[in-house]
Amino acid sequence: IQWMPATRAVHIDRERKQVELHDGSRVAYDHLALSTGARPRMLDCPGASLDAVHYLRDLGDARRLAAHAQTARRAVVIGGGYIGLEAAASLRLKGIDVTVV
Repeated sequence: IQWMPATRAVHIDRERKQVELHDGSRVAYDHLALSTGARPRMLDCPGASLDAVHYLRDLGDARRLAAHAQTARRAVVIGGGYIGLEAAASLRLKGIDVTVV
């Protein structure tokens, strides 16, 4: 694993298995993990501070979500990235109706 802070990927060439960086350089890969962001974007709308609104970034967040999921019938997941889709799949396994936005 090579950590490259403050480096932006601007293009993924899947055929050549290379990522082009913002400075024009390229990095070759055998396997590529897309990890997008280190902090959640906070909602800025009415109801954003309700107890049923969860952000998922660490174990504590996951435990709070799991506790609330015990009694939930429906859920909306905002964000269809890796974390959002994994959360949606886990909620579906619990029988919860899920909408992904």
